Parts: sequence; structure tokens; C-alpha cells
Amino acid sequence: MQKVILITGSNSDIGKETAKILAKKGHKIIIHGRDSNRLKETLESLKSESQNSDIYAFAADLSLKSEIAKFAKMIESKFDKIDVLLHNAGAQFGSVREVTSEGHEKTFAINVLAPFLLTHLLMPLLQKKLPQKDSLQLDFKNTESKGFKNIESNGENARVIAVSSSSFIVGKFDKNDIEFSKNYSLFRAYGVSKRYEYWIMQKFAQMGINGVTFNTLEPGATMQDSKLGRISANNFALKILALIWMPFMWSLQKAAATSVYLADSMDVTNVTAEFFGNLKVKNIKEKYRKQEDMDALWEYCNEICKGYL
Repeated sequence: MQKVILITGSNSDIGKETAKILAKKGHKIIIHGRDSNRLKETLESLKSESQNSDIYAFAADLSLKSEIAKFAKMIESKFDKIDVLLHNAGAQFGSVREVTSEGHEKTFAINVLAPFLLTHLLMPLLQKKLPQKDSLQLDFKNTESKGFKNIESNGENARVIAVSSSSFIVGKFDKNDIEFSKNYSLFRAYGVSKRYEYWIMQKFAQMGINGVTFNTLEPGATMQDSKLGRISANNFALKILALIWMPFMWSLQKAAATSVYLADSMDVTNVTAEFFGNLKVKNIKEKYRKQEDMDALWEYCNEICKGYL
């Protein structure tokens, strides 16, 4: 069955590869990027390579809440439902802390606020095929066959997927320093923001939204990874690190495989609140998923996004 799949940050690298594979499977694909000119080139490339003309492109700067709101309105005006929302857009910045024009640390803005706010704003499209009486009800159960957390469903669920990173273990969480104003480093900001992304999906799953699943994944690193490339180009230590890790890097196809699996496979149609890596569920240690920490982040995001919710 054809799905409507929105993939943020799909102008290049893993996001583009994910879009291409899913387009080849016959799905309707919505791609996103910041640069409208590059996005047009990507759109034509994807249509040609996938032999699928049902691909659409929208440009937006997801580091800004105001742009996220406009982006959501554009999607709502063109599509009557979203089956899969894949938060692939992500960024890593330099050794000096930078803020957006709205006053938020840039890594946090793109990696955390964008998935938080965009998921909220597109929830009506994600729940479009559900009877109104079925919304905001969620029933967890365990299945012996795969050990997944499952939800009851009247049919196939819509899916929200966040692309995190194995770097989520890097950095200490401080509920009084959620945007890294006191102890900023590019490694802490990126690592903790990717942990935040997992927490956001966990909190959505806990809300009790029937008909929508929420999962997180790590894709694996590739030499084409733009997040690494932007920093290593200006950081000698990361250039050396990239050379050391080169033999262990994955192809784009392998790095995109888990995103494709979570977006397309019937195996996970009712699976929610899990973290996947290499097509399998990962066991996340309790210290990386404390409820009080997740609650603190959720309250903070709610507060700074309240003007848009």
C-alpha cells in the first residue's frame, strides 16, 4: 500500500538515499531541505533515479520555530494525511556556541525543537484516518515473538521516526542547562541533543495517542555524512578521527536501511517507544532514559514552543 512519507533533511546523504529507496518502493515522498535551488536538483534526481514522479519538495529552515510553523502549514495545504513523518534533519556545529535569530542554541534548535514542534503541528494529518473517538487512547502490550512494545490498532498506524545517533551516550544532562549555555562543547551539544531526540519520541509515546507510533533509530556513520563533514572541514582533530574511522564507515544504503525498515516494514506497524540500530531493537540503559529527565526536557520544550502549540 502506498504511504505518504515526509522526510526532513532529505536534500543529500542518508536522507536522500532513504527517500530514493522508499520512492522506488512506490510511496509518495515529500522531501525537505534548506536550499531551494539544491532541493529542485534533488527532486529531479530522485524522480529520475526512482522512476517515481510522485515526489514533492518543500524548503524551510527548521532551526527556526516560525519557519517550522510555516512549513507545517504548507504541508497541510497540499496533503490530506501523513502516514510517516521521518525526522532525519540534523546538525552539528563548531567549538563556539551559536544561537539562532530566535535565541536558541543551533544544535538544540534543529535536532530537538524541530522534531518536537513539527510532530505536534502535523499530528492532525498523522491522525487523519482515525475515527475521532479513537484518538488519545493507547494500549501497550508485549509480544513474545519480537519483544516489541506494541499498541492496539484498528488498522495500520501512522509512524513518527526520529533519526538519533550512537553519540547519544556522550555528555551529561543538566536540567538547568538544557541548551548548553554553561558547559558547551560540540561533542556534548550533539550527543545530548541526540539523547533529547529519543526522549521526545518516548514522551510522545507516553501521551496516549492512538493510531500513531513513535520510534527512534541510529543510522550508522558514513563518509558522506554532512554533519561530520561540516565540522571536520574546520577541525583538525575531527579530520584525524574521520581518517581513523574510515574503514568502519557504512555505505549510504546500509546507513539508510533502518530508516527504510521503520518507515515501510509491516513488522513494526504497531511497534512504539523503541530505539533501533541496524534493523534491531537496542537496549537503552536506564541512566539514559530517566523519567524525570525526559519530563524536564518535555516541560522546557512546551514552554518555549507554547506560542505555536
